[in-house]
Amino acid sequence: SAEMRVESQLKKAIAARQPRTSAAGGMQGHIAALALRLERSGTGWTLRRYGQACFGIGVVVTGIALMQTGAPVLALVLGILFGLGLPHMVVGSMIKRRLNAFNARFPDALELIVRGLRSGLPVGETLNVIANEIRGPVGREFRTVVDGIRIGRSMEEALQAVADRLDMAEFQFT
Repeated sequence: SAEMRVESQLKKAIAARQPRTSAAGGMQGHIAALALRLERSGTGWTLRRYGQACFGIGVVVTGIALMQTGAPVLALVLGILFGLGLPHMVVGSMIKRRLNAFNARFPDALELIVRGLRSGLPVGETLNVIANEIRGPVGREFRTVVDGIRIGRSMEEALQAVADRLDMAEFQFT
């Protein structure tokens, strides 16, 4: 039955789950963490674009503060704080907004999975329907799963990659 197939596949996914390993320490770990944050934001920003935004904001704030106060050390400190802090806060806000949008539409995706399996559609085809029919982050993430399956990943691996990237309790299998 459809319920038994879903339950079986969820058990396989739980069994195949690889524990996440922390990134290498030092600067590489911070760069990897930043790249993951940018990916979670769903903006398509690259590390280079993020760095350029930080630098640009820092230079502008430093210039304005220098003109207003005449204190170069204070201007430099404000430029660094705003240059690093403002983009970090903006990316955090985008991540939160994207996860809220995902949570709002995720029940629809689950309902489509159940209905598709009950009607006899294969799981892969059901995931493809979700990727094409549901707009926003849910559709994009399921499209990533479908694309992963098409290039040879197992469904469990593709789902786990999305679960690791999203890092939200609603999409975890354990």
